[in-house]
Amino acid sequence: DATTSVQQYPDAFLTHSKTSQYNVQGKLSHTVISKRSNYYEPKNNRPESYTLLTEPKFAFYDDTNTNDPTSKDSSTKKRINNAPKNNNIAWRASSEIAKSINNDEEVLLSGNVLLIQQPHSSNEIPTTINSEQLLINPNLQYAETDKPVMIKDATSVTTSTGLTLSLDTNTVE
Repeated sequence: DATTSVQQYPDAFLTHSKTSQYNVQGKLSHTVISKRSNYYEPKNNRPESYTLLTEPKFAFYDDTNTNDPTSKDSSTKKRINNAPKNNNIAWRASSEIAKSINNDEEVLLSGNVLLIQQPHSSNEIPTTINSEQLLINPNLQYAETDKPVMIKDATSVTTSTGLTLSLDTNTVE
């Protein structure tokens, strides 16, 4: 841009990339497919590295082996779809853009964010969550937003301002 005195070019970029992230036990945590990934190293004016992703598609894997139906229920928490835990894809997420900070410690999805809980049988209707913005911490299997959200499942539609979601226990508040 000729009107900008300092141009911000990425330190590296990838096109049509797929990245796999593993947890500390060595099990697949999540994968990210992106049309374009621009990586920026720390500089004087920004202390942390980050990656800007274009049209990212995330798959979050369930690495537990229990099917514990208990949850930390309260009046504002809801357990959604008690799918079996068997190292399959538990959730998928997509958005127009995303910003990943420090090797996926936090990922901010923006623009038409769609989060889908994968059904465990072909005849189930998946639970979907829509918002304009969602912050995900893949290492903690946690997502949150303070923006309006819509949650749809087979029997209901819930709207809210704000949401916290545990991707591993399938609880939403």
